[in-house]
Amino acid sequence: MVMKYGAFEFLVMPFNLTNAPATLSTLMNQNLDRARRPFVADSDETHEHELYAKVSKCLFAQETISFLGHIVERGRIQMDPKKVHAIEEWRLPSNVHDLRSFLDLANYYRYFVKGYSEIAQPLTDLLKKMETWNWTPQC
Repeated sequence: MVMKYGAFEFLVMPFNLTNAPATLSTLMNQNLDRARRPFVADSDETHEHELYAKVSKCLFAQETISFLGHIVERGRIQMDPKKVHAIEEWRLPSNVHDLRSFLDLANYYRYFVKGYSEIAQPLTDLLKKMETWNWTPQC
């Protein structure tokens, strides 16, 4: 991760596994490079690295898939409409715990929302210890 203070590398999976698909892809590429295919049935490499696929959960030759709360289609990634609906239908938070739960969910999708930080700022302000709970129209 490159920031204005320098370049940093995570030592563990950050952000509720939002980077897990890329990490899995890297793992597969590194360990199955000789096969040149991400999944190879009954190969020595998959068994050696304890990588298994459950065929009943696999999809092949799909143009569109739903994957980890996203819709992947022709090189594009979009929010799953079911997840968007869940966010839209979320009940109004009545305390800090409920607000934190909502922000955790909404923050996962910040990549898809232009100006997310500015939009979420009034809600984030309510998390401050000295802030009194005052639900305003900006919230």
